[in-house]
Amino acid sequence: MNYSSLISNTPSLSLDVPADLKENFHRLEQVIRFDRDDYPPGAIVDNVKTHVIRGIHFIQSLDLENKDKVVRMFLIHDFPEIVTGDTPSPTKDIDFSKDDMNHYESEEKTAAKQLYSEDDYRLWQEYATASAWFKEKSDNMPTYEAMIAKTVDAIDGFCVFHYFMTDWIRSDNYSKGQMPLDSSMVHGFKDMARFQNKLSLLAEHQQETPRLLYKNAEKTAIKMWDDVPNDRIPSCIVERL
Repeated sequence: MNYSSLISNTPSLSLDVPADLKENFHRLEQVIRFDRDDYPPGAIVDNVKTHVIRGIHFIQSLDLENKDKVVRMFLIHDFPEIVTGDTPSPTKDIDFSKDDMNHYESEEKTAAKQLYSEDDYRLWQEYATASAWFKEKSDNMPTYEAMIAKTVDAIDGFCVFHYFMTDWIRSDNYSKGQMPLDSSMVHGFKDMARFQNKLSLLAEHQQETPRLLYKNAEKTAIKMWDDVPNDRIPSCIVERL
C-alpha cells in the first residue's frame, strides 16, 4: 500500500472499532499531533485518531501472523495521550532532559493504568517495550507483534511529516523564515536508520517485513520532495535525496 495515497485519502477512511474501545478511540480526535514551536503554524494538520486509522488500514494490508493482535495493539497504543497530549518525537529525543522524559513516562504509565483493561494494559506494555528497545533505552527484546506496531507508528509519523511539509513548502504560504530547524527536518530519517540498525539484532526471519517497511517509507518520503522547487529544499534534505 502506498503511504502517500493513504495520507491523502485519510478523510474517506473508516474503521470498525470494538464496542469496548469506541469511547476512547473517538476521544483521540481531540489530541493534536505535530504541535511543536519550530513547525510552521497550520502546516501539518493531523490528530491521533486519524493516525490510528491510517496505521490500522496499513497493518490490514500486510501479510502477518497474529494480525488481530497487532491491530488491537495499534488501536490502543496512544490512549494515554488522551491524558498527556501528544509530544512530537523530536521534542522527546532532542529537547527533553532525562528528568523531563522520566516525568513524561510516569504520566503516561499512570494514564495507561486508568484507561486500559488488564488485558489491554499488557498489550500496551508490550508496545512500550518495543518503543524503548527501538529508541535504545532498553535491552528487553520486544514481541514481534509489538515491533510491527511500533514500526508502523514510526512510518506514519515520518511520512505524514514529509507529506504536509512538502505541501506547505510548495504553497503560497511558504516562508523560508518559518522552516523547521534542521534537526527537526532530518529527525525522521535518523529514526529510520536507527530503527533499521536495531533490526540486525533479530532473527533473520523477523527482520524481513519491518526492514522492507522502513525502506519503502524512506522511498515514499524522498519521492514527496520531487515536486518541491530546488531553491526551497533545505540542504539537510538535499543530502538525503
